[in-house]
Amino acid sequence: MTTVTVTQGVFNQVRGVYESTMLDDWSDLNNAPYQTWTNWTTWNSNPQTIILQLDDDLGTVDIRAPLLYLTVRGTQTVALKISTTGAFAGEETTISFTYDGSSQTYPQGRYYRWTLTVAADASGLPPEVVQVDTAYSQEYRTEYFDSLDTSTLAGTISSRTVATTLGGVSGVQITATNSTTWVDRYYALPDSFSVSTIAPVPGIVSRSPLAIYLQDHMGVAVNGVVDITITGTPKVYHTLQGVITI
Repeated sequence: MTTVTVTQGVFNQVRGVYESTMLDDWSDLNNAPYQTWTNWTTWNSNPQTIILQLDDDLGTVDIRAPLLYLTVRGTQTVALKISTTGAFAGEETTISFTYDGSSQTYPQGRYYRWTLTVAADASGLPPEVVQVDTAYSQEYRTEYFDSLDTSTLAGTISSRTVATTLGGVSGVQITATNSTTWVDRYYALPDSFSVSTIAPVPGIVSRSPLAIYLQDHMGVAVNGVVDITITGTPKVYHTLQGVITI
């Protein structure tokens, strides 16, 4: 069950929404627009920004697509911290979402801490949060790469980044083809021994982002051609409806 902490604002139990409080106090009554009833046109002319913290403990460490469903009035800002320990002492991964249409990847986790900020917008109305719900999807998708030349990937020869469309990677299968040039690193093989190419040994550097490497028979990093099958959850996007998958 999600634990909601109200950092700024109040929860209106009658309406069932989170509302903004007013920042003005009695000393402000001498200033505009309060001097006359005619000028005082709103009950909350200086609304405080609403800040909510939502914490979830899902019980196990796993890959999940973190989702946040929102109905708000005002300008929203969303950040998410993902931790495997729940300490939130610097070991966590922090994601700051934006409206620019960019997608977000995420690591595996057990503890999820959302920070939702809703400020007043150009409408002049005080901000409020009508709905806020978290969800964590494990609907997996599969992506395939055939005959992928690792030398064309970003990164270094010891860590090549695979531009997957998945947001969280749960499983990776890599098959290397017999395409890497054999190098005699022993310097003691008989002249009759002749091998032109080998299939290097693949490995995974990280899953988020997905980075791989290949090494030859002596453990030296090399480039090569691989087939990759990747299973995982989709990337997430920040929209007016919250953080969703597409």
